[in-house]
Amino acid sequence: MSVRGGAVAAVAMLVAACSASTDDPTPTASAAPAPPTTTTPSASPTPTAVFPGRTWTRAEAGDWSSLDAQLQRDGSTCVAVVKDGRLVHDAYWNGGAERTGSRIYSITKSLTALLAGLQVDDGVLALDDAADEQVTVRDLLSMTSGRRWSEAADRQMIRATADQTAFAVAAPQQSPPGREWVYDNVAAQALEAVLDDAAPDGDVADMARQRLLEPLGMRDTTWGRDRAGNALTYSGAESTCLDLARVGHLMLNEGRWDGRQLLSPE
Repeated sequence: MSVRGGAVAAVAMLVAACSASTDDPTPTASAAPAPPTTTTPSASPTPTAVFPGRTWTRAEAGDWSSLDAQLQRDGSTCVAVVKDGRLVHDAYWNGGAERTGSRIYSITKSLTALLAGLQVDDGVLALDDAADEQVTVRDLLSMTSGRRWSEAADRQMIRATADQTAFAVAAPQQSPPGREWVYDNVAAQALEAVLDDAAPDGDVADMARQRLLEPLGMRDTTWGRDRAGNALTYSGAESTCLDLARVGHLMLNEGRWDGRQLLSPE
């Protein structure tokens, strides 16, 4: 995997219905006769979603040679393609392997967002809760916190700081939140303190294992920590293409996994 940025997409469907008024002023005597009754064929039932067990069910299909060649040239380590809950293609290069986890960099942020969503579902966190005097959880998740940012500060936290959460929480405020989007690893790590506070045992990485990794069967995924033992919420997780495909399948099924609603559609 060479992707260094991850994003979580939520899909909403809006259904509008229109009905005629029941206060029809037309006299009954002049009402038109009812049209003949017709039967509309019923739509085919939605197929039951298929979920992987310990391993994905393989159903090889398609020609992926062009995609594979491009990804290999770009330095990616693996690719997985899932259709209708079945693995139709996977491939590995540049040191990648089916069961060998690699650093997934900022895809970690997407997993962190799911953990925040789980805490919102649990009622122990709200997106508009204050993370500090000015900034909300929503501001940190959307990278509009207004905290002072620089590439030098990012590098210092990532490469030279043992307690990265303490470094992130101490970052000063530069402008009011909500005004500007900045890709800020430091602000993303500040979420760790918020999520720890709301986690049942005070450790969001432990919560990730119990509520996300184990239920999805992500057995080749580990959550990274800094040298002070804090969970890394901006980067640092290691995973495989086949494990990350499980996260995509969870999202495709609006938070449902093999009969369980792990995460609300919202």
